Amino acid sequence: MNLLTVCVVVRDEEADLPRCLTSVSGVADEVVVVDTGSTDDTKTIARDLGALVYDFPWTDDFAAARNYAIGRATGRWVLMLDADEELHPDDRDQVRPLLQTDVEAYHLPIISFLGAATPAATATVATVPARDFVRDLRLSLFRNRPCYRFKGAIHEELTGDFEPEGTALAPLRILHYGYLDGRMVSKQKGTRNRRLLSKELERRPDDPFLHYCLGAELLGSADYPGALSHFQIALGHWGPTEPRHGDLLAKVALCHLYQGGYREAREVLREGIRLYPDFTDLWFLLGGLEFQAGRTAAGRKCFERCLSLGPAPPRYSSFSGVGGDRAVLGVALTWLELAITAAGCEPEGTDTVATGDNASVEAAATSAATPLLHRLQGMRQSLTDTLARPSRAFGHHQ
Repeated sequence: MNLLTVCVVVRDEEADLPRCLTSVSGVADEVVVVDTGSTDDTKTIARDLGALVYDFPWTDDFAAARNYAIGRATGRWVLMLDADEELHPDDRDQVRPLLQTDVEAYHLPIISFLGAATPAATATVATVPARDFVRDLRLSLFRNRPCYRFKGAIHEELTGDFEPEGTALAPLRILHYGYLDGRMVSKQKGTRNRRLLSKELERRPDDPFLHYCLGAELLGSADYPGALSHFQIALGHWGPTEPRHGDLLAKVALCHLYQGGYREAREVLREGIRLYPDFTDLWFLLGGLEFQAGRTAAGRKCFERCLSLGPAPPRYSSFSGVGGDRAVLGVALTWLELAITAAGCEPEGTDTVATGDNASVEAAATSAATPLLHRLQGMRQSLTDTLARPSRAFGHHQ
């Protein structure tokens, strides 16, 4: 019997699939590719790369397709990947030793790159800007048992009677390129996801996870009132025992913030920090909010707290750099704001009417300060744009 089967569900993935399958070549004993209706060369590419290819009619149900793939697997372990993912090249040698333990399933860090990459389909960890990514955990590596199957037509999750000691965090990074700008547009993922989530909610209108997921999709498409309405329903069901509760509070705060509700956003973030004081991203978002509201000193304290905390623990969905370089930029931005004030206040702040020699001196001071002020303002805009990326990231993932 094989030790490891890698399963991939695909449809028109000729551009992404080679990167995915190549990343597990020599690691997996078997690769199962389930095709749900490709019209390009996906199946030919999969076979050429040594995969076993099966057809499965698409029924608007990702869990059904994944479970069909598991049913074709002969390995004692299954690693479930998407075509727009790959195993980090530096982690290949760590896979098989993990399969010799008593663990039933492993949570894997998923590194989802954001922003632009050209061309997105052929991007790799060596070519995308490593600065912008979101890190999540996903139960993706598990023993091949009939009791472990996926549930949910979209944003499906592995289910089973997992004891707490039966799962562990694995040092295997999965690199995900599906959130890069080019892939989001070409695949029309947002439109598809909203349609499937709405369809599922007709069947399960009280499911908080579906409301959370649809809210995230609407947040990503800038429908802040719509997103907030779904998040509020999820909040009515979820508390601190739900692993996504902290992330949900961050998304609720952003909905308020983007609609000008600074007070409401601040209250939600402070409540989140009270419950999850080690969730660095909440401190970072609060720092950005305070800065935008003109509370420079309060913002600086939040960014300094991010630096003292460092990166958020793996159990949280977290944006790159909020416990490091981005927090440093936040602190720098607050001091830069003071410099801008100092550079601009003298020419504009005098109440005296200058005449004669005094007028010449003040004119010279104004002339000298203006270029500096412009440079400082340009730096502020650049730093502000960089700091805004974590806020935008919360609307691109679940």
